[in-house]
Amino acid sequence: MLIYIDASVAGISGDMIIGSLLDLGTKEESIYVVEREISKVLGHPVKITIKDVKKHGMTSKGVTVDTFEESLSTKKLKENVASLTKILKLDIEAKKFSIETLMTLLRAEEKVHGEKEDPHLHELGSVDTLVDILGTAKLMQELDFFDKNVNVYSSSVAVGNGTIETSHGTLSIPTPVTTEILRRFKIPFKFSHEDGELATPTGVAILGNIAHSFKSPFYPVKVENTGRGSGRYDFKSFPNILRIMKLSSKKGIEEVSIVETSVDDVTGEVLGYVIKKLYDKGAFDVQVIPTISKKNRPSYIIFVLGKVGSEEELARILMEEIGTLGVRILPAQMRMVSKRKLENIKISINGFKETARVKVSYSRGKKHVKAEFEDAKKIAAKTGIPLKDVIKEIEKRAT
Repeated sequence: MLIYIDASVAGISGDMIIGSLLDLGTKEESIYVVEREISKVLGHPVKITIKDVKKHGMTSKGVTVDTFEESLSTKKLKENVASLTKILKLDIEAKKFSIETLMTLLRAEEKVHGEKEDPHLHELGSVDTLVDILGTAKLMQELDFFDKNVNVYSSSVAVGNGTIETSHGTLSIPTPVTTEILRRFKIPFKFSHEDGELATPTGVAILGNIAHSFKSPFYPVKVENTGRGSGRYDFKSFPNILRIMKLSSKKGIEEVSIVETSVDDVTGEVLGYVIKKLYDKGAFDVQVIPTISKKNRPSYIIFVLGKVGSEEELARILMEEIGTLGVRILPAQMRMVSKRKLENIKISINGFKETARVKVSYSRGKKHVKAEFEDAKKIAAKTGIPLKDVIKEIEKRAT
């Protein structure tokens, strides 16, 4: 699945993101669950209102938050996010997203104001921030945005123009905190013809923590669904709407990135360690190819296939762990993959009852199964049965 976030016209904010996700197909009850649980934790009512609105004749979802308490300390925000991720039953990736998004805001405030211990969040220390982060995490989890096979693309971000009145006085747009988040995630942005703030710190922080790439897919895609979330203000020359598109590609085609380097002074032990670390960080495939390099030295080409947006992290691992002075990054490559899934298979072998995973794929309507090696290896070690026999029994049971 592909997700494209289009913030190129009207920018991005937390309420616009939630509106887009609701319009994309999540149940409104999900956001009301967030409303109830935040109200319980804070000890006072928080009211989330959802309504259909029109901007320049285009329908969209509008979201507003009303509360009696307007200011939360940094400590309170951290505690609330930590507890609510559990209460809302967010999975590991959704929980990580929530915490990292809040920390993005805190680090940006630290950088701008020089407050190291307990930065005062000013406008960001509101219940709205809590709703924006946790509401987004809840809805994105339901839409499977955090699945490892999902690629999230984003356009450049329209930030608005002119100035805005804040607790610090009059500030230029984008505000210093928004600018710092744009810098940190290397998010491309552009100014608008009309005055007003289009990109808020929370909206940009959410975008930075979910988008894998700030460009469009370069291969043909189909639109599966579109969600539109409206901003609070009206502008003369454009509809104040954020668009999130759910896309699909033909026959399992997807975009991947390639990271590679050449080394001639690394031991086998180090290579083994680096390969495992690359896989742990999400690499799809790692190949180490023997070759001959300069001065006729035996060497290796390390070839890493990864998700779009993972290039820098994978390259950093190679440079830090093996000391290579340069890494080649070849983005925007296509691969075609078969539809596949993991299934748990129960087997009885020589009196032992075990459970093993198999990878199931389909090609032209024909089912193919392959036992997960690590599961088969554990069963072989436990039972004393030859590994090849264990694999054969697992695959036989799965067909």
